Amino acid sequence: MSLQNIKAKKDHGFTIVELLVVIVVIGILAAITIVSYTGITARANAASTKQMASNVISKAGIYQTEGSTLNWPLTGALALSATSSSAAISGVTVTASAALAAASMTQISYQVCGTTSQTGATYTAPANLAAITNPTGVIVGYWDYSAATPQQATLSAGNAVSGSVGPFISGGTTYANLVACYYTAT
Repeated sequence: MSLQNIKAKKDHGFTIVELLVVIVVIGILAAITIVSYTGITARANAASTKQMASNVISKAGIYQTEGSTLNWPLTGALALSATSSSAAISGVTVTASAALAAASMTQISYQVCGTTSQTGATYTAPANLAAITNPTGVIVGYWDYSAATPQQATLSAGNAVSGSVGPFISGGTTYANLVACYYTAT
């Protein structure tokens, strides 16, 4: 090789346009990956929290079926406890209010619904949790991640709606039970 050939041969680098195109393509791929990951995480969280609430509802139903009084559990702790056919639920915290901790994956609210089973002409709903003599159902609150922004949702079992149940007619007398629901943590 002569000296002239060496000087004529130049190494070419990447142009600024080529570098910008590569950076833009990498940015687009990263954006797609992040959006996909966020959606997968939200769906997994939604499934997890709803399943947790569903497990508590199932356990409350098992307690109601196997319990000595055949009543719904009066506390969240009873609903989570072991029964003869299933183990206790662990890793779940029960709160005694409608407001769950912001976007909690392990916290639920637990409401007991029931009546006072009164007879006669005057029918009143139970004034508090202790006044419920006939538990009729439960409501479990949890965080639902399936919406654009997480929000609280509920699942229920039994007769878990505040209001009048009945009327029941017996011997010509009309009876009704007014159901009320109260939060309980212990």
